[in-house]
Amino acid sequence: MVAAGLNPNLVRSQTSVPSRQPKQEVPAAIALDTAPTIRNVILVSLDTTRWDALSCYNAPEVNSPNIGAFARKSVVFENAYAPMPVTLPSHATMLTGKIPPAHGVLDNGRYSLSADHVTLAEVLKENGFNTAAFVSALVMASRFGLDQGFDTYDDDIAESFVIGERRGDETTTLALEWLAKHKNERNFLFLHLFDPHAPYKAPEPYSSAIKKIYHKYPDYIQDYIAEIAFTDHCFEMLINKLVDLGLYENSLICVTADHGESHGEHGENTHGFFIYTSTMRVPMIFKVPGITNPLRVADSVGIIDITPTILSLLGIEFQEKIQGRNLAGYINGKTSLDSGRNIFTMSLEPRKYGGDSLFGIIVSNFQYIHTTRPELYDLSRDVYEKNNLIDIEFQRGEKLRKNLENILDEGTSAKRNQKFPLDTDTRRRLESLGYVTTDKVGGGFDLDSKGIDPKDLYAYHNLNLEALSYLNPKNHARALVACEDMIRMRPDFYLGYEMMARVLTASGEQERAAPFVQKANALSPKGPN
Repeated sequence: MVAAGLNPNLVRSQTSVPSRQPKQEVPAAIALDTAPTIRNVILVSLDTTRWDALSCYNAPEVNSPNIGAFARKSVVFENAYAPMPVTLPSHATMLTGKIPPAHGVLDNGRYSLSADHVTLAEVLKENGFNTAAFVSALVMASRFGLDQGFDTYDDDIAESFVIGERRGDETTTLALEWLAKHKNERNFLFLHLFDPHAPYKAPEPYSSAIKKIYHKYPDYIQDYIAEIAFTDHCFEMLINKLVDLGLYENSLICVTADHGESHGEHGENTHGFFIYTSTMRVPMIFKVPGITNPLRVADSVGIIDITPTILSLLGIEFQEKIQGRNLAGYINGKTSLDSGRNIFTMSLEPRKYGGDSLFGIIVSNFQYIHTTRPELYDLSRDVYEKNNLIDIEFQRGEKLRKNLENILDEGTSAKRNQKFPLDTDTRRRLESLGYVTTDKVGGGFDLDSKGIDPKDLYAYHNLNLEALSYLNPKNHARALVACEDMIRMRPDFYLGYEMMARVLTASGEQERAAPFVQKANALSPKGPN
């Protein structure tokens, strides 16, 4: 994990980050038709977990000893990507095998997955599996549609808006109780652990233990890694229970993440805005019954591939039109590496500030990011995208832009999910987790970039996040300063005035807030289009 201004090798281990290799044959593993019967399918989502924060991706072993041990007897995909740096849309992709423009869930809190889309849980339920999900955050609540196909969907998160999450050990305990009750049946368990998401506050002894080791580094690095270590403990709870119940050997287990976390790369402090590797490259590990030797795959893949791969390993056909691919060929050693795969990424967050969307495509070693000022990176040499090659390799950039355009043309759903209004409590709880909830977005999925480049808007976005700190009363003063800076930076944009009015109202200064409300209304767009 890289922190701004720090030598990457001070945070990662001295071993270099796994990179893409030349085209080669996948080592033989095991023929699927001779593998033990898969009785249980377990999908574990480690929210906000960077690939390079885990030991199996060359981070220090102390970060994640249990996931590391698990990976040493599993199939590790070294270059896996999320479709968006946002929780709900990425999980919708994970469970449907579709890119966000196809499944229509484009943001947290504002969209619900339509029943028109078939989920992994629905298919497994139809094929005789008990299905259960245990989630740890408000953004994954059942009302957002991910409960489709689950017999049990436990989203009992505390009602206080300040507590938008449930601690991982609590969620895991509930999941293990369910598993024990159904140990003699075929089960699909989806376990979502939210702890690595900001605000970081790992319990003891993980916080103190990590701080002793990482004491030379900023608090946010220490606190994030402590959350990773605690989440690794929750994973240990799961593995130990599977072993105790005699279920481990016959369980197909996938461990992944919905997105990563930026700690200063490209100026971003958390996630949700940009689509660089710090937030888009994630762990993806498959433990398949019968495979005991480690296997590492260097090709670019995505969490979009999880649903078709699991179903293929079970011998179940999936009739839906999807963009995800079946990766079972890598696992059984029958497929040579495919260097021409197109992996799609996107962020609509800049639209909330009147900017252009970010659309990305990763092919072999290269990543192309389309926006007002396009970007091109060679990820085999430049993992953290420091050297934009768009002017040097313009023709390659144009080719990838056309590939991206084709993906959007073919993968965009004609029937969009409808947004629904946020109630005040849900909005405040989402904002307490750092989510910007304005609905003044608009725009489509074309590549006609004529607006403000997102790179020119991130400072404003950061000020808005600072203004949102007013949710804690002790932060009202600094939030007011941030609002003043927002207005100074963009006097003709509505959001600074709106945030100023919200902070003043929360401070009990309704009269002072009134003219800011009027100004915000006068400048505000009519709404999404």
